[in-house]
Amino acid sequence: MRTLVAPSASASAPASVSVSVPASVSVSDGRAATAQAPSSGTGTETGIEVLIEPGIVYHLPMTTSTASVSFTLDVLPDRFAICRLDPEQADLDRDLGDGLLSVTFTDDEVSVVCEERFAPADAEVSRGWRCLRVAGPLDLEAVGVLAAIAGALAGAGIPAFVLSTFDTDHILVREAQLDPALACLRSAGHDVRE
Repeated sequence: MRTLVAPSASASAPASVSVSVPASVSVSDGRAATAQAPSSGTGTETGIEVLIEPGIVYHLPMTTSTASVSFTLDVLPDRFAICRLDPEQADLDRDLGDGLLSVTFTDDEVSVVCEERFAPADAEVSRGWRCLRVAGPLDLEAVGVLAAIAGALAGAGIPAFVLSTFDTDHILVREAQLDPALACLRSAGHDVRE
């Protein structure tokens, strides 16, 4: 457990905000904060206590997370592209491959994730992505699956693009960052199969 104390940003706010959180939880409100390790304290935390002013403490409940649970991830062999088409360009009567393929329609765009060699020529294309697939199937009610994986990557400064399906999650990272991503996930306790 650690305590973060952030000085107030305005004269009308309390002098500081003190937040006690498990060491594995990151708290940031955009202001400078210092962390101090407590002299004692064990057990599972069920929330965050925020001291708003002397004598007033708010308890913010947290749902149980799988952040400390490990997952098995498989590295897919192909390189992937993340593509954007305008809705009026979305004639998808073309070969987009037979592996991982995601097509998402919104009012503003059509996003396509496909094997790099099948990227539509008329799309805005970001190439050079590798995919990690979480071994599934996963329970649709599972909480914190992506937090456990994407949080580890974010902590190492590795950006990720995420796709979810009925059975599982797919995390795409830049090919140039694949080795650091695998090392980061392994050090966070995940089993990564290449």
